[in-house]
Amino acid sequence: MTKGVLVAGAVSFALFGCSNGGGGSAAPTTTATSAPSTTAAASSSSTTTTVAAIEVSDTAPQVYVLRTKDGLTVRYTIPAPADNELVQRVEAFHDGVGETRPLRMVLAEVDNQGKEAFEVGDLTITQGDGDKVHLIEAWLYVGQWQRNIHGQTDSPFYTEGFDLPNDLVEIGIVEPGTSAVTVMAAEDFITSVRSVVARDRTGEMVPIEREG
Repeated sequence: MTKGVLVAGAVSFALFGCSNGGGGSAAPTTTATSAPSTTAAASSSSTTTTVAAIEVSDTAPQVYVLRTKDGLTVRYTIPAPADNELVQRVEAFHDGVGETRPLRMVLAEVDNQGKEAFEVGDLTITQGDGDKVHLIEAWLYVGQWQRNIHGQTDSPFYTEGFDLPNDLVEIGIVEPGTSAVTVMAAEDFITSVRSVVARDRTGEMVPIEREG
């Protein structure tokens, strides 16, 4: 069985398999007539700062970076640049097979200087209105879109339906001491970014910072 068949067969499960101590005691009262505590007053008046959302577009992308102590750096460009060759391949396949659902992509540039391979995972973008966009590896969507031309061996995109996801799978596994560029995708719209969380080497979703 070819690798392309394995990838296509695993797509449905992988894509749809994803979803997105007690309280302390009250302080005892006291009858002492000491002066009010300014420290306590300052603490009680503190509030959580809400991060302002940043508008994003093809002409105004933003970069968020995942860095780990073991030498891994992943730069996520939101949205992915339209002139990137891999982005163009995914978009051409999406349009060529007649897929009508929206497509937004994020470019992931991986530099793995750690001692273990890193498999690019998912990330979630929270937009200014609170809407969350969950992006996964683009090969999972390519496998879904391939159903639009199932059995159409004369389609110019038939072979690409196997080649593209296989290429994306291989690129998404970055060996130690190497770097790679791959694409994340979502069938959604991305117009602003308030915060981003990405999956790190341990499998945890962690907040990442905007570059610059």
